[in-house]
Amino acid sequence: MFWRKALIYKESVIIGLLITYFSLVADSALRLPEDVPFLDKWEHVVAYLCLSGALTLNMWRDKVKSKYLWLLGALVPVLYGGLMEILQGTCCYPRTASWWDWVADIIGTTIGVSLVAGIWTWKH
Repeated sequence: MFWRKALIYKESVIIGLLITYFSLVADSALRLPEDVPFLDKWEHVVAYLCLSGALTLNMWRDKVKSKYLWLLGALVPVLYGGLMEILQGTCCYPRTASWWDWVADIIGTTIGVSLVAGIWTWKH
């Protein structure tokens, strides 16, 4: 049972692990150039768009029967983004927490769930 679920949710888990790594590692050689305005916020939007979209699709693949599927697809990444900001602010020096990063996470999550909902509704 566990391995079946792990295979169904593999994309969500991989994206979540990548977000954790890039959120909690102090200095990454894979950082994008800083000359793009608000680049950090765009990174958050894209990361959480991918996480929420993958999670929502994975829940459909798992045949989650709930009228709250959309809420779950959004709530989990929003809480996860908040947790990452708390961890950055409390135990990952020199990283710092930012309300604006969390807002970008929420925006990305909203876009991700909305895109998946639109595509799903259009196809079915």
